[in-house]
Amino acid sequence: MKGQTIFKRKLNMATAEFEDVPIYLLDGKEVSREEFEIEFPLQPIIVGEPYKPCHFVPIESEALAYHPKQIEEAKAYFKKIGIGDTQINSKGQPILRDRQHRRRVLRALGKIDRASFSGY
Repeated sequence: MKGQTIFKRKLNMATAEFEDVPIYLLDGKEVSREEFEIEFPLQPIIVGEPYKPCHFVPIESEALAYHPKQIEEAKAYFKKIGIGDTQINSKGQPILRDRQHRRRVLRALGKIDRASFSGY
């Protein structure tokens, strides 16, 4: 069942002001608010719930990738420049675990992300 709430602007003749009146639709048919809330009950708002920052999905970077034959050489180089904890998959792509790790890897390799606000 598809539910939709739309607002229709009506003129209140008593106050001579416009007000937005909700119209509730179930499968394209207009229904009362009570009927609508039976199908789509209101979800409680939890006050004081801790803030959860957006989720970062690990990136397998193609731009920083090495040829698969150079993976061991790349791991040694990463260890030498201080990012030895960076994993490299079988395709030669470094796996950037989170934002801080991504920033450290880009800085250590001297690379810039022109699409970001900070450049790293």
